[in-house]
Amino acid sequence: MLFRSMDEYGFDSNEIIRKYFDDVMRISEFYNLKILLKFKRGNYYRNPAQVDYVDKIAKELPEKLEIIDTQISPIKLIDKATLVVCKPYSTIGFISANHLRPTVQYNASSFKLLDNYHSKRLINLANGYSELETMCKKLIIQ
Repeated sequence: MLFRSMDEYGFDSNEIIRKYFDDVMRISEFYNLKILLKFKRGNYYRNPAQVDYVDKIAKELPEKLEIIDTQISPIKLIDKATLVVCKPYSTIGFISANHLRPTVQYNASSFKLLDNYHSKRLINLANGYSELETMCKKLIIQ
């Protein structure tokens, strides 16, 4: 039996999640946007340390971050979004792009993701904060 890690790039590690979240907060503050964060419905694998980190920020800065009830449809949020930032290869990225919303898959890890020869990139990918900044500027100003 072969088993492939669900998080082979480390996107869900505490360090990367915090960097991802802090970087997205910086972008949202620069553009004066509010972050709407919705955890996946029925996701029992959420890391308690990550949830506590986000909950703390939501309580301290409710005008900047709102945690959305998991029962709310992600499509309703996506359709009203100014910009969607998600982890690479996430379903939300594909849904958002199909709904023609400005979308960036953000890789906060130090591992640079490259498209391989058999896939065509249809969604913006930002490897690192400076690429995220550039993409967001381009997508928000359009």
